Amino acid sequence: MIPRSMAGAGAVAALVALCGAGGALAQGSPAAKEAAASKPEEAAIHFANHGGIYDWQADGDQGMWVQDVHRHWYYGRFMSPCIGLQFAEAVRFRTGPSDVLDRWSSVRAHGTGNCAFVSFVKSEGPPRKASKKAAGTAANGGAAAPAAPANPPPPPATAPKP
Repeated sequence: MIPRSMAGAGAVAALVALCGAGGALAQGSPAAKEAAASKPEEAAIHFANHGGIYDWQADGDQGMWVQDVHRHWYYGRFMSPCIGLQFAEAVRFRTGPSDVLDRWSSVRAHGTGNCAFVSFVKSEGPPRKASKKAAGTAANGGAAAPAAPANPPPPPATAPKP
């Protein structure tokens, strides 16, 4: 006869073994491999608070681009909206004692509180702004924007009130 405490422990061990086997099967499935392949690799910037960061730019309140001293761009997506970051003139990167900016770090700007990253990956950088000339060409269906007259006509004369 097996004591009651031993029977409970055996059931728990069997349950753990079954769950472990199911997890291994799920990880080896083609869908799991495809999801892992499409997920970008997490990145890090070392010596973030000691000259490792060259530039940064807010992406609204959803994330930010960070450029390291080697001019490589990274994108950090925030766990929740970081209200007011796009208006900040300076930020503080909170990295902890490791001084490595990665997905476990956060950003703080005056009046925003802590904005924690949920991911931090390599990026192509922020989108480039279109020049005014290119914007005018696109607005006119590919035609060049009309040139402004050299001397605009004078305003029409108005008659004096009686």
